[in-house]
Parts: sequence; C-alpha cells; structure tokens
Amino acid sequence: DTYGVALGKYAASISHVTIDATNGIRFFDGISTVISQWNGATLTLGSTATEHVSISATAVQFKDGADVYTDLTAGVLTLGLVSGGEYVTVDGTNGIKMYSNAIQEVSITTAGVVTIGQVAASQGNVIISSGDMFFRINTIAYVTISATGNILVGQTGAGQSNVYISSG
Repeated sequence: DTYGVALGKYAASISHVTIDATNGIRFFDGISTVISQWNGATLTLGSTATEHVSISATAVQFKDGADVYTDLTAGVLTLGLVSGGEYVTVDGTNGIKMYSNAIQEVSITTAGVVTIGQVAASQGNVIISSGDMFFRINTIAYVTISATGNILVGQTGAGQSNVYISSG
C-alpha cells in the first residue's frame, strides 16, 4: 500500500503537490504533468520530458529530456552534449579541454600549457609553453619560436636540415 498526502485541487491545468513514500514530493501542473520532484535521492526541477535540472548527491545536471548538456560531477564541469561530440570540460586537475567530434582539439593545462589542434599522427598542432611556441605535426616540432626570440625552422640532428635565426 502507498500512503501519502495531496495538497491543492486535483484537476487539469491546476497546480498541486503530492507526498508519498514511493515518489517522494512531487509538484504537478495539471493531473499528470510532474514539473518538479524530490524522491530523497534526486531533486528534479522542471519536466523530465523537456529542459530540467537534476541534482543528486554526486551531480548537478542541466538536461533536455535524457540528454545532458551541462554536468558537474566530482569537480569536473562538462558543457555541451558529450554524446554529440561537441563539448568542453573544466577541472582543477586537467584544466580546460575542448572537443569536436569527440576528439580533443584544444587544451589549456593548469600549468599554463596551451595546445591547439590534435596531437595525433599526421595532425598539425601548436603548443605554447613557458613562452615558447612549437608548430608541430603530431609531436614533432617543425618551427620553434623561443621565449628569447630565437626561431628554428626544421629539425636538428644527423641528416636534418634547418634554418636558425637568432634574436641577438
């Protein structure tokens, strides 16, 4: 048996509240449209069929139906639709990361290192670290501009060609 209490008029287009052991506290807009609920574990603000906020002991989420567009879990803030591949994460350990098609395209670490572009085979990227800039393919720098203004185009080492321009 389910026991509870209801407050307000139970009718179409009339707001009312119910409290019971199975569903917790529910706020209705009309006879069956739940616009807010607290079931003891999760507080939901808004209709779960459309845009709503879900708050639990482990997460705060802004959702549209089942799709999560903003999530704060364990100190990591995620903005965007992860399942759609376009999103940003922000956290105190890994910094800021931006994704496109679920592939990391931009990273700003907590140490201040900026990476723009994919770090992967045959992919170009730019790294800014401690005042130095590196223009790379995957992890190999082909142009380096140092914090002191020196420029190296090409690679150093046996069998490698390069141009070095000194700032001084």
